[in-house]
Amino acid sequence: SIRRAVDDPMLAFSLSAAPPAWTLNNHDTQRIVTRLGRAEATDPDTWTDLNLMLSPAPGDDALGTRRARAAIVFIAALPGSLYLYQGEELGLPEVLDLPLEARQDPVVERTGGATLGRDGCRVPLPWRSHPGDNFGFSPPGSAASPWLPQPAGWGERSVDAEAADPNSMLRLYRAMAAARRDLRTEAHHIDMLDIGVGAIGFKRGPWTVVLNVSDAATDVYRFVDAGATVALSSTTDPVDHAVVPANSCVWWRTY
Repeated sequence: SIRRAVDDPMLAFSLSAAPPAWTLNNHDTQRIVTRLGRAEATDPDTWTDLNLMLSPAPGDDALGTRRARAAIVFIAALPGSLYLYQGEELGLPEVLDLPLEARQDPVVERTGGATLGRDGCRVPLPWRSHPGDNFGFSPPGSAASPWLPQPAGWGERSVDAEAADPNSMLRLYRAMAAARRDLRTEAHHIDMLDIGVGAIGFKRGPWTVVLNVSDAATDVYRFVDAGATVALSSTTDPVDHAVVPANSCVWWRTY
């Protein structure tokens, strides 16, 4: 559960005085947008804890993106170190349709292509929206192709495109990084909130953070101070003073 995923590292931190580390992605598992967009994402019985058991099934990228935005805003408020994997700040999904002959992961060859492998999260990043020079990944004028082919629509998720879009994942990550600086002076202690099914939250000094993983808005008035203001939201939807929209995370701060 999400609660256990928070409690266990925080307990270890309290016993060792070593700050916990948080991350959503790495180069050995599928990207969070794809994982959270699948129908089984909310079913705990599907959790395997084995990174190489990778599903080839596509998901709902729009829903996965919304959930991924909420997840990063939530863990960014926790005490400790935050690790980001290249491309997650662009909301890149897993590239599932790489040709078998293009895949580089040794596990693909060892299994005769029966195992999907980890190449789908390792496709070179798109920097520019134009496909020339491999969306800006290769040097200008270079004829060299990257080690893995990039999707035709990669330009829509490029740094150039997202930097210009106020509602993009990149702009959210930049806002989150700025807001997170204000947490550096806060105590490395959190008080968990008993919100109920479908949501998890905590207080950290003057900050209140609530993650709503349900498909309906959640009223958290009893947990948010009357004078608190919204400091960060994972969603572009309007946020009523203390109502967290579906699949979203909100930070409030009391001054």
